[in-house]
Amino acid sequence: MQQLELAVKTLQENRISCSPTKTEIGYQEVEYLGHRLSAESIRISEKRVEAIGKIQPPKNVKGLQRVLGMFNYWKKYLPDYSKNTYHMRQLLKKDIEFNWTPECQKELDYLKTCLASDPILKPIDLNRDLIISCDASIYGIGFVIMQDHDDGMLHALRYGSYATTPAQANYSAEDLEAVALMYSLRSIEWLAQCRHVTVIIDNTAVLHIQDWNPRNRRQRHMLTYIMQFDLTICYIHGSSNTTPDTLSRLFQDSSPLERRKNEPKYMHDVDDFILPVTTRFQHRTSLADRQVTANRAERDAPGPATFRDDTKFPDAAQLSGVT
Repeated sequence: MQQLELAVKTLQENRISCSPTKTEIGYQEVEYLGHRLSAESIRISEKRVEAIGKIQPPKNVKGLQRVLGMFNYWKKYLPDYSKNTYHMRQLLKKDIEFNWTPECQKELDYLKTCLASDPILKPIDLNRDLIISCDASIYGIGFVIMQDHDDGMLHALRYGSYATTPAQANYSAEDLEAVALMYSLRSIEWLAQCRHVTVIIDNTAVLHIQDWNPRNRRQRHMLTYIMQFDLTICYIHGSSNTTPDTLSRLFQDSSPLERRKNEPKYMHDVDDFILPVTTRFQHRTSLADRQVTANRAERDAPGPATFRDDTKFPDAAQLSGVT
């Protein structure tokens, strides 16, 4: 309660208000910067992998090819990959009826578990730069945040997928790709603002986004946000951009209600808020140190004599003999 009181006073002193609907007090667990914190442990936040949990069984061969393309990208980390994709690969054969069996579902669940755990998913390293691969379609946007580790391989830090709003579904291809880039940066903004970010994208227009001449208010807002980051944008062929492409199409067959539920939040709905708070003891110590420093500087400073607060200043008669 003392720490809570101190936090509230810090907010008041800085004229910051909290929305009751977005404030959590007294919870046993909290989400913070990609982790789930509790008294018992620190775990990877479910938000970092919730997009993987939304992968649904494909309904046709094309959908299966897209899903397997994503898993193929990570297959170097997947034990017994061929064995654990056998039944799904049988559905790709010519003149075979597409029938999703329990064996296929078991393989899909196994692969999804692998994507959301070590060695594919790694903790965030604050001392390493970021690599973002993103993609967009009229159905949704998808991205994966990665870092290059000591083994020389890319490892995932976070997956993201959002359904497009009805308005976004009418955007041009380059605007949709810019939206995907914007939300991928937003998902790890707290680190991307202080590290170099390499962006991998399959749209040549976004490759030169720094030269865009915004045509409308929406583009101006997107450019204003994106340009605050230190970016290097690289092009990749669409057929090789497998993971974001799959994540961007997760809601292709979803109902309107499900799509609305998975639409992106407003850009400034911040999930993680960092508030520096010092204890009263630290605050008193800091004030005392500053006072000692000020007194020492005043004492050592050259110039006319100074008087203590309890010393009477001399009047004009006393100073008459002073030259």
